[in-house]
Amino acid sequence: MNYQAHAVIGGVLCGTLAYFLGTGFLGNGFFGIVFALIIGGLSALVPDLDHDTSKGRKIMDWAVIVFSLILAYFASSGVVLSMLFFFFALVGAYFVIFKFFKPKHRGITHTIVACFVFSILLFFLAGKDFAIFGFVGYLSHLLADKEMKII
Repeated sequence: MNYQAHAVIGGVLCGTLAYFLGTGFLGNGFFGIVFALIIGGLSALVPDLDHDTSKGRKIMDWAVIVFSLILAYFASSGVVLSMLFFFFALVGAYFVIFKFFKPKHRGITHTIVACFVFSILLFFLAGKDFAIFGFVGYLSHLLADKEMKII
């Protein structure tokens, strides 16, 4: 399946979830649903980060940089040095993992365990709503690929 289909499926599922259950982040209105669509769509691309030539990988490379900048800004409470350190730590960890420890395609990134680890990381980095929408988006990719393993 191509990256657009994965992103649309993940986004629509998360947008629907936000509409019916509410989000808590940015309220239950329009912006909460848009937030869910974006997080769900991007999270649906995460399992294909192990594929160098995937469009999803290229999109996620930029999304990680932007997300890390936003997260560093809000997490640092105005301290520039701490913000820069946090930003470079997040972006550096991402690129080191996928440059030197990249798993084989449809390996560990296509497992339920990786889905839970991803959502737990999102929970600690950005909160409950990111974790829920990240989990649903990631899981939608596994279901759409019909490539779901436990480990």
